[in-house]
Amino acid sequence: MKPAIPLLTALLLGGISSPLAQGAPVFERHAFPLSQGVWGVAAMDVNADGKLDLVAAGETKVWAIIAPDWRVVEIADTRGGRTIHAVALDADGDMDAAGCSFSAKVVRWWENLGGGKFTAHDIDTTNDQQAYDLKIVDLDGDGAKDILLAGRQSNNAVWYRQRPVPLSEMATFRKLFGK
Repeated sequence: MKPAIPLLTALLLGGISSPLAQGAPVFERHAFPLSQGVWGVAAMDVNADGKLDLVAAGETKVWAIIAPDWRVVEIADTRGGRTIHAVALDADGDMDAAGCSFSAKVVRWWENLGGGKFTAHDIDTTNDQQAYDLKIVDLDGDGAKDILLAGRQSNNAVWYRQRPVPLSEMATFRKLFGK
């Protein structure tokens, strides 16, 4: 094992550039103009090019902001978006998105079809669920991503358990959805 002294000396003398060697981090602001206020933002590879893009949820729109030129593409109409998260929900190898709305009382996920195209799937629209925030976690340890929701004026916390698809149903699923 080589001694760490030369590396430490180089860092102290400024011979190697490192954020740690330069003191406090410095942040550079990059703002992306959108047509309305944004409630939530997440990073994900929208178009499978290996670069992280942004997905933003606004009052009535969801946008992809695609790297490296940061082109803005509207991917969905929605109402009252509150938060959005990047998550692989359908096990097809790409990142999808899940979000919730306070005023529209809806929880939904957007299936990533590739090329910046998404399809919305409603999870809950019938329980008068006022959604304020959501988190993605495998709460029961079954390997499927679940959704946890903070219900503000509905005064509750909700667990949406994703039911794993049994192997017996996989052939039907692939036939119907081409996955």
